[in-house]
Order: sequence, then C-alpha cells, then structure tokens
Amino acid sequence: MTGWLAILLSGLVGGVLGTAVTALFTWRSTWVSYSDVANKLALDVDQLFIRYSEFRPYFYDNLPLSSDECSDYSRALAAREFVADSLEGICDNRDVYSRKDWESWLDYVKGMLETSPTLRQLIDEKKDDWYPSIWDRNKPRPPFARTRQFWNETIGR
Repeated sequence: MTGWLAILLSGLVGGVLGTAVTALFTWRSTWVSYSDVANKLALDVDQLFIRYSEFRPYFYDNLPLSSDECSDYSRALAAREFVADSLEGICDNRDVYSRKDWESWLDYVKGMLETSPTLRQLIDEKKDDWYPSIWDRNKPRPPFARTRQFWNETIGR
C-alpha cells in the first residue's frame, strides 16, 4: 500500500509542479509580448515622423497646431491622435516593465508631452475617456492588476 501511495503522491507533486512551471512560462511570455508592444509603438511613431516630417515641429518643437499654418491639418490631427494612442498604450502596460525600463518610457512620454502643445490639448480634452493611463502614469499599479483585469474579463464582470 505504501508503494502505491508513494507513486500517487509523486504523480500529484509532479503534476502540480508541471502546472506551476507551465503557468509561469505562459505568464512570462505574455508579459514579454506586452513589453515588446512599447518598442513597436515608439518605432511606429518614429516612422510617422519620417514619412511626414512636416508634422515633427508640432510634436517636438512646441509649435502649436493650427489650421491656418498647417497645409495638411486633418492628417496632422490624425497623427496627433495616433501619437496620443501610442503613449496611452505604453502607459497602460507600465506594470510589465522593470523599474529601469519604466523610468525610460516615462521620460519618453513626459518628453513628448512637454514639447507638444497639440498633444497636451488632446490628452487634456479626452483624459477621462481615451487617455486615463497617461494621467495615471506616476501612480503605481496595484499588485496583479493585469491578472485581475484578465480574470474579470474572462468571467464577464
């Protein structure tokens, strides 16, 4: 009887350990993919300004955006929304970065906001609806916030 009990307990312990390791690797791979999103968003913003370099002063040189001075005003507004959405995506995933990485991303976000009146205007206007993570960027997220959010969405809360 003790032989069967040892085999049963060994199997149980092995199953629990296997499940824990699988969960850990799944969790880790999910977080790595979230942190890769920030790099992609920043590169997409860079590509935007390479393709439409005439918009760059409105985002990096404190030049206000006005329909009188910008020949492609509608496209510049779309670029403004794209950049703001990208910054929101970076801030929304702040809990997956290491402290050092988050400080770098936070400097990037602050730098964009400091040098772009048009970006600040959009984020001020839509802070509650579209850009809450940018406004909360200095607040630490509670532990396991993303896990709780995932669970609540899974069970339909």
